[in-house]
Amino acid sequence: MHGFSSLRVALRQAPGRWTDACFGALLGLLLAGPAQAEWSKLGSSDADSIYVDYSSLRKNGNIARVLMLRDAATPYQSAQGQPINSRKLLFEFDCSASQYRVKFLSAHSGHMGSGDLVESFGDVDAMQTVPEGTIAAGMLQIACR
Repeated sequence: MHGFSSLRVALRQAPGRWTDACFGALLGLLLAGPAQAEWSKLGSSDADSIYVDYSSLRKNGNIARVLMLRDAATPYQSAQGQPINSRKLLFEFDCSASQYRVKFLSAHSGHMGSGDLVESFGDVDAMQTVPEGTIAAGMLQIACR
């Protein structure tokens, strides 16, 4: 349970600021197993199911971050040919500009973020406008309410 306790400590040490310690704690939470997060299902399609961890939501002024999980109905392959059944994404939103980026992404061999870590990427995207009717638009509403 190091993810949330580390995050709480980091937030107490530097209230109101995103510090390296806080970001490290969020990454630890993102990479941790499914028991660490409190996933709530947002919806599903034939391809996958989308979950959000409401307890991961953090805001600092106009900037908000929240964890999302995409659980695949059927596995897909990494660039190296390894099976991926789920991905965890740390979304970062600029609520005042309606922009977002994926701050961190991890791909896992098991469902719900379990199994082996297949690949991970930091600073995946630059900030971009949130397109209407997308998963990012729904996540913006959750993060910036």
